[in-house]
Amino acid sequence: MAPADSNAQSDIVVVGGGMVGIAAAIALQQRGYRVLIVDPGDQQQRASYGNAGVISPASILPMAGPGIWPNLWQYASNRADALRLRYRDSLSLLGWGRRFLSASNESTRVQTAAQLQPLVSRAIKSHQALAQDLGTQAYLKNTGWLRLYPSADSYESSLSERQLFDQYKINYQVVNTSDINALEPFLTKSFPYGIFFPDALSIEQPGQLVHQAWKHFLQHGGKHVAGRVLDVQQVDNHVHIVTQTKQHFTASHAVIAAGVHSSTLVKRMGYRMPMVAERGYHIHCHLPPGVMLNRPVNDIGGAYVMAPNGKHMRLLTGVELAKPDSPPNLVQIKRVLHTAATTLPIEHASRPSNASVWMGSRPSTPDGLPVIGRASRHPRVVFAFGHGHIGLSTGPVTGTLVADLIDQQPTLFSLDAFRADRFQN
Repeated sequence: MAPADSNAQSDIVVVGGGMVGIAAAIALQQRGYRVLIVDPGDQQQRASYGNAGVISPASILPMAGPGIWPNLWQYASNRADALRLRYRDSLSLLGWGRRFLSASNESTRVQTAAQLQPLVSRAIKSHQALAQDLGTQAYLKNTGWLRLYPSADSYESSLSERQLFDQYKINYQVVNTSDINALEPFLTKSFPYGIFFPDALSIEQPGQLVHQAWKHFLQHGGKHVAGRVLDVQQVDNHVHIVTQTKQHFTASHAVIAAGVHSSTLVKRMGYRMPMVAERGYHIHCHLPPGVMLNRPVNDIGGAYVMAPNGKHMRLLTGVELAKPDSPPNLVQIKRVLHTAATTLPIEHASRPSNASVWMGSRPSTPDGLPVIGRASRHPRVVFAFGHGHIGLSTGPVTGTLVADLIDQQPTLFSLDAFRADRFQN
C-alpha cells in the first residue's frame, strides 16, 4: 500500500481500514470523492480478518438478552466458555457492563432486533453488489449456516429467537439428527436438533476479501497512510486529522471507522462511548484426508464455531471482555479445541500458543447496535463503528449509508437507532 503525501489534500479521510472502513472508502470513491484511509495497515489485527465469515439474515440478535441472567454466575466466575471476563480489566468494563445488564431482557432484545433488521437484511445483497464491483464473487459461498443444539432443553431455549425469525420472515429449517448428518456427514457427535439457515452466505477467507477490496481501492486512485489517528478536529468548513507520528491531513469530511479504537478517538472530541473489546480467538486445524466441513457450524453447547478456511478448518471461540491491548489468554481456545475434537476429527500441529492462535477485538456497544451517523457537534465527521459480531457482514451496507450521509442523500432507512448521543444520559 503506497503512502499518500502528507501534504496532499483529500476530500475525505477514512480512519480505519477494516471491512466497514474500506467499504465506506470504496462507496465514496465510486461517487467521485478523493479518499485517503489512515490505518495501521496490519491486516491480521483487524477484527474482520479473523471472522467466521457468516453473512446471515438471522444476525439480528444482540449479545444482551434474558439468557444472561440464569448464567450470570457462570459468566462472572469464568466457568462458561461462551463469555469470559478479564478480571484485571474489570474497572474499565463497569460502565459498559451496567448498560449491558440493563439491556439483558426480552423486551429490549425484541426492540434491538427490530432496529438491526433493516441493516442486517440488506447485508447479503450489499455484499453481492460489492463483489460484482470487485470481481470477488467466488469468495461468497451459498452454503448456509448451521446451529447445533446438544439437547432438547437447549433447543427449546431458542423459542423466543425463532419467534423473532418468524416475525421477520427469516428463512430457517429445524433439522434433526439425520438431517444434520446429511448436511455434515463427518460429524462424530450426534446432535438431536439444529437450525439451518439456507439463505446465509459464507466467506471462507474473510481477510482475503478485505485484501481484495483494498487492492481495488488503491488501483482506483485511493490513498493510504500507515498510522493511527490521534486527533480529529473540525475547523470551519474542513476537518483536521493528526496521527500519532504528527502527520497532519486536511479534508472536507472524515469518517471514523476505527473499530474498538474509535471510542478513545471520539472521546477526545467530547463524545463518551461505552464500548469494550469483545475479544475472540481462532486457530486453524487440519482435517484428515477425505474429511470435510461444508459450511460454518455453531455448536451452541460447546460455545465454538467451526468454519471452512481454504485448506484448513478455522475454530473460533466465544467472547472475552477485555481491553484490546491486554495480553492474550488462551484458556478459551484450549477448552473449545478439546470440545470440538469430539465433534469433528480435527488435527492440530501443536498445542495452542501465542504464535498459532489469532486474537482480535470486536467493537462492542452494550445495546448491540452500531454507531452510524453524523457527529452531533461535528457535522463534517461521520461515525461508523461498534458493529460487534456483524462488522464483516454489514460493512458494505454501512459503507453505502456513510456515502449517503456525506452526499447529503436520503439513507436507505432511518438511522435514529444508531445515533451516538443515545449514550449521553
